Amino acid sequence: MREQSADGDFLRGIKDLIPEIIKEEKWLFFPLLGIFLFFNFYQLSHFSISIDDEFAIMSPFPEVWIAQGRFINFLFEKYLIQRPVMPFVPLAVFGVLVVGGYIFLLKSLRVPTAGSAFLFFPIFCAFPTWSLLTAFQANTPPAGLAVLACGYASWLFRQRCEQDDLSLSRSAPSALIIMIAGAVATGCYQSFLLFFAITLLLPLLALAREGRSVVRLGQDLRRALLLLIAAGAVYAGVQRLFFSWLMTSEAGAKLNADYILGYVRFEALLTSPLTVLRQLLNEALAVYLGGNLVYGMAAPAFALLTLFVVAASVWSGWRRWGARGVIAAAIGSAIVLTLPFGLNPMSGGLMPFRSLVGVPVALTGLGLIGFSVLPTWGRRVGGLVLIASLLTMLQIEGRYNATRSLVALQDQQLASALARRIAVLVGPLSLKYPVKVDVFGWRTPSLPYARADGSTIGASFFEWDQGNPYRITAYMRLLGYNVVTLSSEERLADAERLKRFLRMPAWPAPDSVQQESNGTILIKLSEDMKLGDGKFDVVNSFYHRVLLKDEGEWNIINGNGVFSRDGYLVIKAQNDVNFIFKTGSADPLKKCKKLEVHLQLAVERPDLVQIFYKRPGQTEFREEQSLQSAISPGAENGWQQVSFEIESGSGFADSFRLDPVNQQQRVRLGLVELFCSGQ
Repeated sequence: MREQSADGDFLRGIKDLIPEIIKEEKWLFFPLLGIFLFFNFYQLSHFSISIDDEFAIMSPFPEVWIAQGRFINFLFEKYLIQRPVMPFVPLAVFGVLVVGGYIFLLKSLRVPTAGSAFLFFPIFCAFPTWSLLTAFQANTPPAGLAVLACGYASWLFRQRCEQDDLSLSRSAPSALIIMIAGAVATGCYQSFLLFFAITLLLPLLALAREGRSVVRLGQDLRRALLLLIAAGAVYAGVQRLFFSWLMTSEAGAKLNADYILGYVRFEALLTSPLTVLRQLLNEALAVYLGGNLVYGMAAPAFALLTLFVVAASVWSGWRRWGARGVIAAAIGSAIVLTLPFGLNPMSGGLMPFRSLVGVPVALTGLGLIGFSVLPTWGRRVGGLVLIASLLTMLQIEGRYNATRSLVALQDQQLASALARRIAVLVGPLSLKYPVKVDVFGWRTPSLPYARADGSTIGASFFEWDQGNPYRITAYMRLLGYNVVTLSSEERLADAERLKRFLRMPAWPAPDSVQQESNGTILIKLSEDMKLGDGKFDVVNSFYHRVLLKDEGEWNIINGNGVFSRDGYLVIKAQNDVNFIFKTGSADPLKKCKKLEVHLQLAVERPDLVQIFYKRPGQTEFREEQSLQSAISPGAENGWQQVSFEIESGSGFADSFRLDPVNQQQRVRLGLVELFCSGQ
């Protein structure tokens, strides 16, 4: 009867569980919310848009989230907060939900003192990895829901652990709710499956601190693993249903899962497991030890914080179990700290830092478990470490906000300046007649602070994706400028446009904005090539600019080369000097039948310039496979433009030889570029 009453009470009282906890802990809610507001005051009181926000504002299809495996985000945006790019609301919702999740976590860990709860909450709610995730506002409210769901699951799992019998057959209602909570969290952002795993493991460490037997802990751990697997299965099943529906909808034809699938690279794990493990370890050490790449600045306080929470957890194990407890607590701490990186093996060892949502709860949970059992001196040391960490967090967040403000200002000024240049060519930008624009290169903002690697915080719309014209024009439309980009077919179909881009000067030169005869506006922001490696794809074609400052791309025979501060290569040529180079793009060159080579040279005396090429499979350069042209000193700083057009029916090998002169003299080489103009 008692057992039936326990399950019956649970089923009858399920609707009262949350109100009961809120009633018990309501005094905690507003102080914790105040801490969240303090650490996020700037973002709550200022409105700014970040990378991808411009698409989220304009996108009529919230179904895009289903294609990315986040069906809860779809439901959130479809029915709760439409187009969630707005001041205050997304982050405020996140804060309220995170406070609720934290209160549930405190209950699951049986934290005995309010002091430690307040001390560790900033780590839980404002650790810098949260800023990296919530920089995209559409992610923000669902992330808060995921934290609440995981906190609730943690508390409910602890409740079930304290029952005499935790068999799944007798605790099916609570097990079902825990699985659903884990699936909901994962449906908000896949990395929350690891957050969920941590919130199931932390109560077991707390129970071990309280003296639970090894046998019971083993049973609890086995059930936690079953619940974790079941939650993942529920998520996969629901996501599959949503995706099947999406493929039959109007939006489904316009969406794909390439973004998420791009992170799945199991072949790297199979072929180079040690490399994957090394990259995973390096990323984990960078996060926990305060690496500059992660936070935009060195943060040694985080290394102390990590050391402290592990030491506190180990101390709690020693207090209860002695030497065995030390070993168990050390292993448990290592597992908890490793879990946030659980998706790394499938992606070649590296994941974006914004995906490491489990780091704050791992540090917080270990700290809460061990802090209360430390001696007085240990708590004092821990308090100092926490204060240092909180000051570091404030500094990091301050730098993030400074870069946001500076980049927003620079982007607005650049958009305004470009709009004025366009207006000179086409007249005032009218809302009735959009102006077609194509963009080459990108513009990196000038900032006094380093940025977190891979984060959109402080990223410019004129820089991200290496000058994505769709992003740039979307941003300019948000500012009120009626510009649109060319379609992908229009951009890829016109090789002549690329050649014109290559000849244009870069912004802010007067001719960096030009108009084609068909009215299209061309904007050249920089000399940088797409993908950052000197290559540009046009109609499956090929472009490459030799990096003269990089000796790894070329070598000189019968001469010496020195790269000057003015950006050109000075060659002290002997008789028959050879400048030999490769592009690193063998496959595109094999398909190319007509190759243009453009050079910028300055010589001291009249001479001949000659270019040699090879066909696929050829080992040596041959005189019959070369072209030459006369060259003389130029009038303007000596520079001369020399171009060759080479045809090869069998394609080209990735090996070229340039003889800038035949006789001994000093040569300046300012440009070597290759462009495939025929397939």
